[in-house]
Formats: sequence, C-alpha cells, structure tokens
Amino acid sequence: MKTNVLTLTASVLAIAASPLLAGPTAMAVTDLNMRSGPGPHHPVIGVIEKDAQTEVVGCIKDSQWCKVSYEGADGWAYGEYLVDPGKTVWVPVISPDNSLEYESVTYEDETNTGAVVGGSLMGAIAGGLIGGPGGAVAGAVAGGALGTAAEPEPREEEVTFVRANMPEPIYLEGEVVPGALLPDVVDLQPIPESKYEFAHVNGLPVLVNPESRIVIHILR
Repeated sequence: MKTNVLTLTASVLAIAASPLLAGPTAMAVTDLNMRSGPGPHHPVIGVIEKDAQTEVVGCIKDSQWCKVSYEGADGWAYGEYLVDPGKTVWVPVISPDNSLEYESVTYEDETNTGAVVGGSLMGAIAGGLIGGPGGAVAGAVAGGALGTAAEPEPREEEVTFVRANMPEPIYLEGEVVPGALLPDVVDLQPIPESKYEFAHVNGLPVLVNPESRIVIHILR
C-alpha cells in the first residue's frame, strides 16, 4: 500500500509539473531553418516543416530570433516566420500583437561562429533579406502560400553545377526562405541552360529568379 501511494503521488506531481515546463506553441509558415544559434552565421541543424508546430522556449529581447524545441531537438529559428496559430492573419511571435506569452532568453556563443551579443551579429552583415510583414510576403495568411507559386524541382544538372561552383557565402539579416527577395548587394551567378541563377546566402545555396530576385528553391 505504501508503495502504491508513493507511485501515485509521483505521477500526480509529474502531471502537474509538465505544463509548466512547456512553452507556447507557434506554427511555421514556411519550411524554416533551425540553427545552432540565433543568427545566419550559425549552421542549420534541422528544418521546421511548413505548417508544423513547435515549442517556443523564448525569444531574445529586441531580436527576431527565438529558441525553439522541435521533434526532440533544440535550436534557434527566425521569429518572423513563426506565427501565433490562434490568429487568422500573419502575426509573428515577435510581434507585440501576438497573444502568445514566452520567456525572454539570452544567448552566449561558446564558439567563434557568428558571435551574438544581445541578438546583434558581430560579423560582416551585408544587408537584409526582404520578406515577412512589410516585405515581399506582406499580407500572407498564416498557413497560406508564402512568396511565389510553387515551381518545379530543380534538375539534377542544375543542382550539381551549383554545388560544384559555390562562391563565398554572403550573410544577410533575416532568414533565407522561399519567397524572400534578395537585395542588390547579392551577386547572382548564372547556371548553364537554366532559367535560374544562384547565390550562396546565409550558408545555403539558393536558386533565384533573376528577374524578380526572389528565392525559388533552397538546396539543403
């Protein structure tokens, strides 16, 4: 009897404690990179799938970056593309209009890759990606289409050429996603017999519509 009471008590405590350990849930409006740290210099360690929900552990004050937990892995994601799933319009978790309550977190870089202090990158940031509210995808509805209409997957020859001819990466504030608009500071590289051109942005090769400068595909 004593053992049963102790077991039951432990179970009740575990149930009562679990909601306190979980942060609010946000939804990704596009396939969203999860990085090892809060900034484009940090390596991509996973991808939060479009329309998937992820736990928001917390966000850095006065920054767009949030610490998340997705499918058992912890990382950092760009808050402009994480939205309040309870809203019917685009309301990023970092917006003052969102109804989610999350913790304010800090980040201390223990490596030499993309040092971040207070959410600001200590490195060569050449400009900013244009996207999210106020950019190329303004007015997008949560869970709806982001950026341009779906394009056919790139041909194997295109992918092979891009991977064999990668230029030095250029880093931009924000996160590279399909539908983002690249500023003029990014030099686009031609691909033989292709309607696309390419660039190496925030550590990832991307295929771009050269006329609109909109990212069409990310080669992961």
